[in-house]
Amino acid sequence: SGVVRVHGTDKAVAATVDSSAVYCWAHPLTGGKQVVCESWRNLISVGATPVAITNCLNFGSPENENNMGEFVECVQGIAEASEYLKFPVVSGNVSFYNQTKEVGIKPTPAIGGVGLIKNYKQMITMDFKEIGNLVLIIGKTEGHIDQSLFARTILDEKNGPPPEINLFNEKNNGETLLQLIKNNFIKSAHDVSLGGIIAAISKMSIKGNKGIEFNKIKFLKSEIEYLFSEDQGRYIIEISASDLNSVIKILEKNSVHYDELGKIIENHIIINKKTKVTIDELKSYNTNWLIKYMS
Repeated sequence: SGVVRVHGTDKAVAATVDSSAVYCWAHPLTGGKQVVCESWRNLISVGATPVAITNCLNFGSPENENNMGEFVECVQGIAEASEYLKFPVVSGNVSFYNQTKEVGIKPTPAIGGVGLIKNYKQMITMDFKEIGNLVLIIGKTEGHIDQSLFARTILDEKNGPPPEINLFNEKNNGETLLQLIKNNFIKSAHDVSLGGIIAAISKMSIKGNKGIEFNKIKFLKSEIEYLFSEDQGRYIIEISASDLNSVIKILEKNSVHYDELGKIIENHIIINKKTKVTIDELKSYNTNWLIKYMS
């Protein structure tokens, strides 16, 4: 989320825009829920309490029954998620007939969300802060690969359902993170979305110019599933080692699943002591790939 301070006060407004055409194409009802929850997580990740959303619903011709079915189910998913999260839709618009030669676009609802930070000094950013701090993931990783970036880009597999949305977990995990932020336990945070854990960790490492040594991954049989799956309702957080017990106490009190991912180190991301990449390499891949692709 972007954050703007309200002049003359300690308050700040956070804003985010999200869309999820792939998930909505695979299962419109789930995709509609997901795009609302993604907006919710983006706001919470910076320490903002979500307030409201607007939408721009982009679809093909409603005269085509498949397109109309996608529209109806996406709207239903958006409504269910916004009602459960108390994250109301206050405005929006619909754009139909987005198509070429009678072929409609993928269902593409775009959601704009806003949230309030009462004290801008408690705003959270994604960059890793301090070597030696611990990194945890809030929310359970089940290993859902279908419709992930890994499946579509690396495996060239376009079939399968998107990850499920558990609205209770979304609300509970998000509100628990806000509680941790309010108690000043969180040094950095980022939600887990496209690309899974490894993509989120990479962004936090690039921004903070620091790496992480992962603990031995023992939660799933497949390391690939753990690192690249796109299970919903998850956040990566950085905390001080001295705060670990206090943070775990709050997580367990609220019945929030967590894993201890690893510890922040200098210069490298290290996975199971065998896979190692430098932060400079990550920065190079991140900034130069489009130039190389286009040339």
